[in-house]
Amino acid sequence: MEKFLGKGYHLYTDNFYNSFELTKHMINQKTYICGTLRTDRKSNPKECTKAKLKQGGVISRSREGAVVAKWKDERDVVMISKLHSLQIIEVTNRRGEKKMKPNIIKDYNQCMSGVDRAEQMVSYYDCQRKTIRWYKKVALHLFDTFLFNAYCLNSKYGQDKTISLLKFRELIVTDLLGERLNEIVPRINNNSFRYLSSIPPNEKKKFPTKLCQVL
Repeated sequence: MEKFLGKGYHLYTDNFYNSFELTKHMINQKTYICGTLRTDRKSNPKECTKAKLKQGGVISRSREGAVVAKWKDERDVVMISKLHSLQIIEVTNRRGEKKMKPNIIKDYNQCMSGVDRAEQMVSYYDCQRKTIRWYKKVALHLFDTFLFNAYCLNSKYGQDKTISLLKFRELIVTDLLGERLNEIVPRINNNSFRYLSSIPPNEKKKFPTKLCQVL
């Protein structure tokens, strides 16, 4: 954002980034910020973030030009904004249903819908696996994002614009594998294991009776 600061831009961010301190910093940079907020961030107004609300209920607090609001929909949603004074307005969703929501929620959903939609689509066929090596997760997430971006371009400019995301991913994998697609991959079978038989009698009690190792 460095080259955009001080020009009156509006910045929408999710709760990974947002805090009261960031919002105050952006105010000093003449940049307006709005987004979701984690309840455990420092400097949050506790009477707002810890409030127990019924569905449809809303509470807000204003401090140094920033508004922190909590709204109860199906779950609690906490927002922070320098753009808004809290108002409850009528919103029509994609199914034509009308619902009363805070204006902060309405603007955030409208401006972040593309990003949230992309994350939702990527999550359907996520390549990430449990690993202690964070850089592997980052790399796999980047590959997922590349594939989704390619799918969007194909849906707009490709010959088959109705292809599903799953089918598109399968075609990409098939094309990348090429001639290796039909190669036989060796598998580990039961004959690849044997029981350890060379453990001294006085040491056997330290090991499980079915201890084995791969040859």
